[in-house]
Amino acid sequence: MSNEEVLKYAEELINKNQYAIVGTVNKEKFPNIRALKIMKMDQLKTLYFSTKKTSEKVKQMKRNKKGCLFFYDTSNYSSVMLEGTFEIKDNVLFDVSTFFDLHPEPYDFCNIIFTTKKVYVYLKYKGYEIKL
Repeated sequence: MSNEEVLKYAEELINKNQYAIVGTVNKEKFPNIRALKIMKMDQLKTLYFSTKKTSEKVKQMKRNKKGCLFFYDTSNYSSVMLEGTFEIKDNVLFDVSTFFDLHPEPYDFCNIIFTTKKVYVYLKYKGYEIKL
């Protein structure tokens, strides 16, 4: 497969998922994962999430901006991992109350912007690595 075909497949697989498995590192340097709802995606380059500013996940992202997002498809044993960096912004991009049953608007939420640096795709028992 060409790099363009692999990237197209990766984007299609991600679009099938409402949630990303988000990987960060905790204070003790252990891997830490959590599912976060994808709020928006600009191709594979930038993905947006929203969660509480005070969450342990946000604290980990502030300490170490490097992390990954993981997606999988059990129907054909394929997966996509995006490696990149996190940026935390005030809750200005999304009205999270439209996604969650929260009233009034929870101002203690923040936006997480993930910028992809590298894409790993496992498809048909073969691995692909593409730098963006």
